[in-house]
Formats: sequence, structure tokens, C-alpha cells
Amino acid sequence: MKYEDFKTKISKKKKCQELLKLKEINKEDNLFLFELIKEHPSYELKVGVGIDYFFIKESGWGVNCFFIKRIDGSETDFSYNQCLSPRTHLQEVKMACRSAIAEDMILSSRKGYISHHKIPFITIFNLWFKEKKLEDLKIEESKDNYVKVEFKDKEIAKDFRNFHNSFAEIEEVTKEEHNKLHPKKI
Repeated sequence: MKYEDFKTKISKKKKCQELLKLKEINKEDNLFLFELIKEHPSYELKVGVGIDYFFIKESGWGVNCFFIKRIDGSETDFSYNQCLSPRTHLQEVKMACRSAIAEDMILSSRKGYISHHKIPFITIFNLWFKEKKLEDLKIEESKDNYVKVEFKDKEIAKDFRNFHNSFAEIEEVTKEEHNKLHPKKI
């Protein structure tokens, strides 16, 4: 099927999920991905000097991801979700806040999963954010093979981290407990 045959975001998303499960990209799938990447908000950065082909490999998070092999031999990853539904600036600010506390969260967990006990992350974020102006919270430009979203101004990250840590009570949980507390959105 050609890219044009996938009329909805849902059908394109299902196609991407199928490809990632198969871990193989044939000629037809390559053409599908050539069209899909055109919708990425960082299209020029991702394409670079030009696309040779697409492939699938495991990311640093342990999940299969799409990668681009460029004609100069360099490679980068890309998110099909960003192609289909680019994040808003507010979503990126929330992700930058999670990045600001990521090291603390990793250090808090020996089981691999943590949960905000008593006060959820989103409540802490909203308390911090109500005193901020969205347009003042600048995000670092996207980079090759870098999945972290971070603030340009490291003092903003430090401010959120300190604010978060003054409220947060982190609890270690098992994978099963984490999945119950944070069900996957479909």
C-alpha cells in the first residue's frame, strides 16, 4: 500500500506499529517512511544531507525505533508520533520538566519504576507552571540521536528540579504497580 492509501492518522500509526514489531522494512515500507518523515517538525534536521534508507533498531529505552541512514553514512532516529501529532510547546515544557528531574528519579529507584506518592507529578508541575509564562520557557533545538527534551536555560531546569523536590515524595514500585497507576493511553 502507498502512503496515500493510509487516509487517517490512526491507519498510519497502525502501519508504523506493525513495522516496528516486524523489525523489517521492505521497499514499499521505505516509500511509506519517505512520505511520513516529511511531516516531522524537524524534517530538515532529520534528513540532513539526504536519506539513503530507513531501518529499525532498539533505542536506549529498550524499544524499537525508526532510524534514518543518510547518504553520508550518518544516522539518526525519528518519532513517527512526532510526524503524526507533533507535540505542543506546553507538552515539550512538561517533558523538559521530567528531564530536569530524571536523574533524581533514576537514583530513587532500584526496581526500575517509581511513582509520585501523594502528590502527582502533574500537580507539582501545575503549581510551578502557574507562575510562569509559556513563551519564556524556551526548549533546546532537536539534535541527532538525542531523545531528551530540555530547557535552553539550565536555570529554569534547576528551578523546576528544586521546586519539584520540595514537594515530591517518590515511592519505588514494581512494573505491575506502575502499570496500574499509569495505564497506557491508546
